[in-house]
Amino acid sequence: MTPYPIRLILLAVLALCWPDTASAQLACAATMGDIRFGNVNQVGTAGTDVNGMLRVECSGAVTPYVRACVEVGPSNGSWDPRYLSGPDASMLAWYLCKDAACSQVWGSVDGGTAQPMVVDLAVGEGSTHAGVAYLARLPSQNDARAGTYRAQFGAGQARVRAIGYEATPPECGADMPEVARFAFSVEATVESDCAVSASTLDFGRIGSTLESPVQAASTITVTCTHGVDYAIAIDAGRGPGALTTQRKLVRTGGSQTLDYDLYSDSARLQPWGDGSGGSGVVRSSGIGVQTPRQYTVYGTIPVQPLPPSGDYSDTVTVTVTY
Repeated sequence: MTPYPIRLILLAVLALCWPDTASAQLACAATMGDIRFGNVNQVGTAGTDVNGMLRVECSGAVTPYVRACVEVGPSNGSWDPRYLSGPDASMLAWYLCKDAACSQVWGSVDGGTAQPMVVDLAVGEGSTHAGVAYLARLPSQNDARAGTYRAQFGAGQARVRAIGYEATPPECGADMPEVARFAFSVEATVESDCAVSASTLDFGRIGSTLESPVQAASTITVTCTHGVDYAIAIDAGRGPGALTTQRKLVRTGGSQTLDYDLYSDSARLQPWGDGSGGSGVVRSSGIGVQTPRQYTVYGTIPVQPLPPSGDYSDTVTVTVTY
């Protein structure tokens, strides 16, 4: 009679050690392409969106359904936003989202509000697959330096947790088995660029005589990629015979002109032009400069004989070289 209780004990131990077939036979894989924002202009733009597709495949399932929880870790320690690393230790913010509106950040089970991408798969003959859309967004950032920015997500930062289920899908969590890992990279190149705008310089109304100079001012606004050096030039305008040191307002409906000058300083001693004929340009160093920046244009109508009454105007072109 002695062998029987020993055999019963051995059978009990084997039953406790037998694997769970619902999870042990499940094998999954995930693939997604590298995210390439390409050459981006960060000056005065709405940003850049890239649409992509995540593909999840599972096989060996013995349940009617499989829930896959696809995790992507942070970059530079952050999920919302993530950051690409660029030149001179600079960083570029970007978002990896689970929806087209980019309102749900794609993260991991320990990512707080940035949670995994959930994929529920219906099993057919033991295997199943699905494609899930995602959105990568690079918002406009005027303080971004020109250069190439990158982030690498290795196999330890992008992974799949999955488990089969009968009816009610389980919640994604750290206790769900990890069944696959994958890798991808993200890259963007910020181009050097500038945008310029200007307000109208209005001298107002002039009386019947011009016994003293008439003065007015306007503003040029320049927005450039952070770190870019640039120069601002103003041409001579469209008046006949105009120079960068003596421009011409032209009477509407006529050919009569009224001389005026533009300066880069409030004392009106430095004619603002294109560098020709004694005029100068305004230069700015991009080092430590936050954009946009505003520059005042100081205008003067000097004392001169008045031409016939009427509306006098001119158009000058502002050029930013960088």
